[in-house]
Amino acid sequence: MRGGDEAGGYAALEAAFRKYPSSGVAGLALRRYFSGLAEHGGDEAVLAYIDQAEPALDQTQLSEQFLYERARRLDARGGKLAEARDAYLVVAERFPYPHGAYWDDALFRGAECEQRLGNPQRALELLTRMLAAREASHLSGSYERPRFANAAYRIAELYRDEIHDLAAARRAFHGVFVDYPSSTLRDDALWQEALLARRSSTSEPCAPLALLIRELPDSRYAPCAPKICPKLPLLAGRECRDYIRREFEPGAPVKPGP
Repeated sequence: MRGGDEAGGYAALEAAFRKYPSSGVAGLALRRYFSGLAEHGGDEAVLAYIDQAEPALDQTQLSEQFLYERARRLDARGGKLAEARDAYLVVAERFPYPHGAYWDDALFRGAECEQRLGNPQRALELLTRMLAAREASHLSGSYERPRFANAAYRIAELYRDEIHDLAAARRAFHGVFVDYPSSTLRDDALWQEALLARRSSTSEPCAPLALLIRELPDSRYAPCAPKICPKLPLLAGRECRDYIRREFEPGAPVKPGP
């Protein structure tokens, strides 16, 4: 390929993963080959190739990659959401936790499809199914999948925005903080919990904000906490950013830049 024989290069890539599907470089060769197909023929070319080639490689280590790529390309086309959802679920069913490399991503993307199809309850079920497989460990993060914390946060958003169960949303946001100690979403979760508590006549926003200041003092939200709960101390030398203020003060003025 570097020498200018692009067709020969892609033919060699295909020969590599077809002849040696268990090789450590087969997956990389397949991804490069898909990229070439997409560059010249778009998602349609990739999908057509998968339909033609996947049956011959169905029982190999490349099968999961073929099936996931099919789901991803259907998803990218936009008008194939139901097909994409079904394809993601095939990946999750055939290659489940703990061995499926794309298991958590397939369930997460399948849930996104369900939400876009107008099925928030079904999206919630898929994300809950993912988190039900989560294992406790004394070694922090050793059993964590990349999508676990994101799935927990998305559950909270679904309760808030789609199912309109604000109490469940508050509990779910708090759960992100408690259950995922290494996640970068912890401060976002406490902040959203506080905003929801502020909307409720029966909840107090000060508790999650006090926790935010105590446990995550470097968070971008920490300087804004006293704006919502005046009994909390001001943080010296730090101001509440305008873009955050507008989340709880919609009419807050925008300061001019320097």
